[in-house]
Amino acid sequence: MHGLEKIYFGDETGRVFRDETGNTDNGKSIPFLVETKRMHQDRPEERKKYRRLYVYTKNGQNANASVSLDGKNFETVGQLDKNFTVIELGDREGNDISLRVTQNDRGEACWLLGWAVIWLEGENSRG
Repeated sequence: MHGLEKIYFGDETGRVFRDETGNTDNGKSIPFLVETKRMHQDRPEERKKYRRLYVYTKNGQNANASVSLDGKNFETVGQLDKNFTVIELGDREGNDISLRVTQNDRGEACWLLGWAVIWLEGENSRG
């Protein structure tokens, strides 16, 4: 067919589906989750105060942002807007930070395009 390959698959009831189409899995939302590595801003030994988070998405509405400091449990810090969201972190302290974005929605799939964090040197950082 014009040099294009399309993938089809079936289920146990005999139904056939074409892959990479639609926003649901047989009517059920497809959960989205992306988790970044631990980022230490090129200063792994320094304590930091993480003040503000900028998240850039495509179709980010109804997605949630969570952060983890120093590899600990993720805490939800806010709901994202469609394309750009600023979240105040309240000077959370740690040596590194990870971001997790989750969405469980039947609408358009969320894409994490990028993120940035504003931080200050913490009290225990070296001079």
